[in-house]
Amino acid sequence: MLAGDVIESEQLQLTMTQMLSLFLSQQFLLPLAGTQFGDGLQTAVQKIRALLPTRSLAYFEHLDESFFIKNLANHDYSGQDKEIRILNEALINQNVAKVKYRSASRSKEVISEFHPYGMMLLHASLYCIGYFACDDEVRTLKVARINGITLLGKTFQKPTDFSLANHCQGAFGVFSAKNKQKIQVAFTGWAATNVREIQWHPSQKIRKDIKDKVVATFDLGNTVEFKRWLLGFGQNAKVQNPKRFANEIREELNAAMNIYDPV
Repeated sequence: MLAGDVIESEQLQLTMTQMLSLFLSQQFLLPLAGTQFGDGLQTAVQKIRALLPTRSLAYFEHLDESFFIKNLANHDYSGQDKEIRILNEALINQNVAKVKYRSASRSKEVISEFHPYGMMLLHASLYCIGYFACDDEVRTLKVARINGITLLGKTFQKPTDFSLANHCQGAFGVFSAKNKQKIQVAFTGWAATNVREIQWHPSQKIRKDIKDKVVATFDLGNTVEFKRWLLGFGQNAKVQNPKRFANEIREELNAAMNIYDPV
């Protein structure tokens, strides 16, 4: 029955807020449809629906039309469900895996032992973070670039001091580095409004906020993704410190401008 803001049957009672959250979470996990993560949630929601009377279900018939979550980027992981399941099993049981990985930095496929420590979904892309033996360091692997994975029948010991949250803390996206630096940027116009309204990184601090200008600092390790983000603001973002990083941005802008030089 549907009573006030509660949906219930003999075996189940959910508030409207709880049921709404479950339905909307399916949209968040849409990139993982066809894998154990996406299908697991979908199956759970289907089981809940089966317990509810028709009158209660009518409330959710038009949810997709009332609240839509749009992802600018999308990726179909259904063809990698097998690899994702093996990765997840290795992660949970701390099993050593052998992966064939198409490395973007090397521009070729590498084969290496891998100790998966955790997984992360960012902008419709799934990543796995762990010890990559051929580099003798913790790396972030993009799951879409894994061309094969097998378990080796042995286990690994995850470092007791490893934390997925701490590892990603200095990253603007997925790439992290041990040494952090404080970057100060002046944003103007629409960029100032954007930075004022959104906390883009946990370390983001607004140092100055006037009518048409915001000066913010960020404590970051790897700056690759941060640089790409800044370039998207064009002339409305200027790196003030450190000077070395400001020079990197200027070189990127000059290189981009050169490809548009008239023939």
